[in-house]
Amino acid sequence: MSRLTRSRGGARLVMLPAALLLLTACTGGTPTATEPSTPAAVVTPSPTPSPTETAAVDVTVKPTRPAALDQPPSADGAAAIAAYFMELFPYANATGDLADWKALSHAECIFCASVITTVETKVAAGQHDQGGAVSITSAAGTEVNPGSFYSAKVDLTQDASATLDASGAVVKSFPGPKTFHVDVALAWDGTAWRLREATPVEVSNP
Repeated sequence: MSRLTRSRGGARLVMLPAALLLLTACTGGTPTATEPSTPAAVVTPSPTPSPTETAAVDVTVKPTRPAALDQPPSADGAAAIAAYFMELFPYANATGDLADWKALSHAECIFCASVITTVETKVAAGQHDQGGAVSITSAAGTEVNPGSFYSAKVDLTQDASATLDASGAVVKSFPGPKTFHVDVALAWDGTAWRLREATPVEVSNP
């Protein structure tokens, strides 16, 4: 996956009673046995449940198309479309399907074009990506010029991924998860949305 950046069962605990001693008076007399104490209870902690494993996201399934694509332009719509565009990134790299990516890409969008070139080059070489799912943590839009120009800020995490050849061998691997902040510029041309540019920056985790 090309990165977005340019650039226990519980242990059983048993308490055993101390050995009982017979005490005899020093001056003689009938020995008296000390009454045995009640054995301590056996304590068995409940096993700790294993963490529930989260199923891996299948990046070969196309992301859900947002309703905002068919609605009048708005800041919220811009945020939803920018997030959707980022979700298309691993899908395109895994399947080679660039139809929706191209439909949203403005002719002057450098980031958009670079992804198209990368995906087409891999497809030509019989390669595809595995993993790299994107999870959107936040998306907010701003109206720059009412009804035409908008910006959006998207924060996301991307899982580890790898580029595989036709035999399934790993060509290159990419560690993860990684966190990114993406500034996006969008335009509404009166009939459709277009992404004019996207600038992903990797965010260092504390």
